[in-house]
Amino acid sequence: SIEAGKLADLVILEKDPLSDLRNTNSVRYVMKNGRLYDGSTLAELYPTKKAGPEVPNRPIMPSTKAGTGH
Repeated sequence: SIEAGKLADLVILEKDPLSDLRNTNSVRYVMKNGRLYDGSTLAELYPTKKAGPEVPNRPIMPSTKAGTGH
């Protein structure tokens, strides 16, 4: 149920998962126990700002899209 004062756990996606199931990989934000996190880094954005956890060997996002050369 949704009521004032309750904490919500949710995931906010950048793309519509109903149009393509692969869009479930487009996590923008995660809210857990009233705290908002960046979906890519897990840095806490609200209610306080904190850096995300240090992940050894975290993959680096490529600057180009596969097969486009851009």
